[in-house]
Amino acid sequence: MPRSTKSLWVPTTGRETGQNLPPVGQRGRSKDLSLYKLDDFIDRHRIERVDCIKIDVDSFDFDVLRGAEQTLLRRNPVVLSSN
Repeated sequence: MPRSTKSLWVPTTGRETGQNLPPVGQRGRSKDLSLYKLDDFIDRHRIERVDCIKIDVDSFDFDVLRGAEQTLLRRNPVVLSSN
């Protein structure tokens, strides 16, 4: 079950990457996404082994880590964060 939802702006021309706010003058659309805690996702899908977590979420790294607290404590993965 999703913990929450978030709207993400997605451009309809050029490079297809999502952002929190649309660049001035660029066309796009808003898409609602379901958000899950990484701990809940790993438990729900019965993932036994987590060696590495790669995070690339444009300054929401702490939120991801907070949602992976039990995974980090129990499995001690390497964490890579993109800035």
